[in-house]
Amino acid sequence: MDGMPATVLVVDDSRTKRYLLVSWLTRAGFTVLEAENGAEALARVEVDRMDLVVLDVRLPDLSGYEVCEQIKVRHPAMPVIHVSAHAVDVADRAQGLTRGADAYLTEPIEPEELIATTRAVLRYYQARQRAELLAERLLGLADTTVAVHAAPTFARLLEAAAEGAAQIFKSPAAVIAETFDGDCLAGICAAPGEAATVVPWVVDDTGVPTGATVRVEAPADWALVDWPAGDTVTVAAAKLREDRAPLYVVVPTATQTARTP
Repeated sequence: MDGMPATVLVVDDSRTKRYLLVSWLTRAGFTVLEAENGAEALARVEVDRMDLVVLDVRLPDLSGYEVCEQIKVRHPAMPVIHVSAHAVDVADRAQGLTRGADAYLTEPIEPEELIATTRAVLRYYQARQRAELLAERLLGLADTTVAVHAAPTFARLLEAAAEGAAQIFKSPAAVIAETFDGDCLAGICAAPGEAATVVPWVVDDTGVPTGATVRVEAPADWALVDWPAGDTVTVAAAKLREDRAPLYVVVPTATQTARTP
């Protein structure tokens, strides 16, 4: 899996079983947190950042089904895998799944089965999150397109484009273009929802090919806004014709690499 390792919370009151589950998941490359009961699990979900919960059905304080239900109410996008130490009938398994669990494993659980199920569930959620993010960005792009087309001046067009980019990427954004008179201007927006401003800005267009290119650069090279500390910037350049200067869109690189397990 690409990106940072996924974080899994293992919830089980049996120290032995918890140790086994934690060992298998850790060996498979996951970051693992632990909880002994339902109340501790619900508290950890609110405090720690995690990607998936492996949850015993029988806990000393709350039923695993109830804990799963509460997790899903608060965090609908957090996957839950039930594990049970007891042979369960169809009704139990059905209850687990209908109350929000994404998978149900019964003992004896094999390490390969646990890891494969964990990865499969994470893959599904990762795909769903990407689809939701894409849909949100497409809606933002549609709104921005309308605003750009309605802009009465070139400066207002750049402001609308920068405001739209900040809204789409949920981050600071800059849009740089050349006027028909040959002046290079930058529309800059410090954060989504804020008003953009326009400033003069000179870009060295040497070597930029016709078409669309994307590159990662140092924030100091695009010191238009306060970029997030510790990140680079991603610069998209669109050069439509050989005799025209490119249009640039600059956003923090982290916006392009949504965290995945």
